[in-house]
Amino acid sequence: MLRAVSPALASYAALGWLAALAQAQTPLLGARHQDFPSLLWIADQTPSEVGEELTRLLGGRVVARQAAAPAHGAWLVFNAAGRNELHLDWESAGVREHHERWMRERSDELLVRRPCLNDPGTLAQLMDTLADTLAQERQSAVGISLGDEVSLTPSGSPMDWCLCDHCQREWVRWCQARGLTGLGPMQDHSTDRVLDALEQGQTRAILGWLARREFHHDGVARAVEALALESRCLAPGVPVGVMGLPGRSAFGNLSVSSAME
Repeated sequence: MLRAVSPALASYAALGWLAALAQAQTPLLGARHQDFPSLLWIADQTPSEVGEELTRLLGGRVVARQAAAPAHGAWLVFNAAGRNELHLDWESAGVREHHERWMRERSDELLVRRPCLNDPGTLAQLMDTLADTLAQERQSAVGISLGDEVSLTPSGSPMDWCLCDHCQREWVRWCQARGLTGLGPMQDHSTDRVLDALEQGQTRAILGWLARREFHHDGVARAVEALALESRCLAPGVPVGVMGLPGRSAFGNLSVSSAME
C-alpha cells in the first residue's frame, strides 16, 4: 500500500490504491508502520536538490507520466492515462465558462461533457496515452495510477452532464438492459424537473433522476475498468489503481468499491 506525501510531509489522500492492495492480496491486519512506504508527491517535477533529498529520505516518489524515473528509490506513475479526460479542472478548457453559461441559460444543449466518456474516441485517446506511458519502461514502477480525482463533473459539481449523442444512444441501451424503457428520454429527468415535481408531491419522479445518476456513474466506472484491464496487459504484475477518491457523490466522483472491483 502506498502513501504519497507532499514536500511539507502532509499525507496525500490515495484511497484508490486500495484497489492495488486488493489485487496484490497484501494483508492489512497486523501491518506495521514501516510496511507502508511513503512516496514524495510534488507538483513541480523539475529535478531539484530538495526533491532529491526528500525522495532519498522517504524512499521513493510519485512520477508524472511524462517525467523521467528517479535515479534511485521506488516510484509510482501518476496520471498514466492522462488527466483532462478523467478529471476536468475548473480552470481548463473553458469548463468554468461553460458551467456559468449553463447556470444562466439552463439549456439542454449546453449539457455536454467535453470530452465525453461515452464517446469511443475518448476511450481510444485514453488507451493511446496509457500505451505511450507504459512503453517508457514503466514496468519497473511499484504502481500505476490511471488518474487522480476521477469524476464526471469537476469535483463532483451538480451538473446534469451529459446529453451528447453518444450518451443518448447509450442511455437507451442501458435502460433496455435493466427493463427501464418506460423512463423515456434522459432529459426528462433533469434535476430542475425532478425538484419541480417533488414540490408538487410527485415523488415517483425521483426514479428517473436516480437512474440518470447511476447511468453516468456506470460510464465513468466502465472507462476506468477498461483502462485497468489494459494496464494489466501492458505491465503484468504491476499494481494499478486510481488516486484521490473522495467517494461517490450524486453528480460525480468514483466510489471506492467501484475502484476495487
